[in-house]
Amino acid sequence: MIFKAHLDTTQSFHPLYNKPLAYVQWFKEIVKVDARINMYLTAHSLDEDGNRRGEVIELEAIKHRIQLVPRYGDSIPHDMDDNNSAEDDERYYMINSFHSKEIYQSVW
Repeated sequence: MIFKAHLDTTQSFHPLYNKPLAYVQWFKEIVKVDARINMYLTAHSLDEDGNRRGEVIELEAIKHRIQLVPRYGDSIPHDMDDNNSAEDDERYYMINSFHSKEIYQSVW
C-alpha cells in the first residue's frame, strides 16, 4: 500500500512529512532453495503472538518489487483464489528470481 501521511501543517518538522510512504509486510529469510526450480523459499515473518510483522517505510527505500509464488504442495485448496493466496501464514512462498534480470542478479 502506497500513501502519504496527512499531517497537520504545524507538524511539518516530522521526518515523514510530505513524503510518499509504503506499508510493507515482512517475510523471513529461509536459506533453502527448491532444487526442482531453483527458487528460494520464504514465509511470513510473525511476532511472538503470531501476528504478521509490518512497517511503514519511505517509498524510496524500496529498491525492487518481487514476485512471490505460493508453494501449494500436492494440491491447491478449493477456496484459494488470487484474492487470498497470500493470506495463509502457514504457507511457504517461492521468490521468483526469474521475474527480472535485476532480481535474478540480486538473488543469485
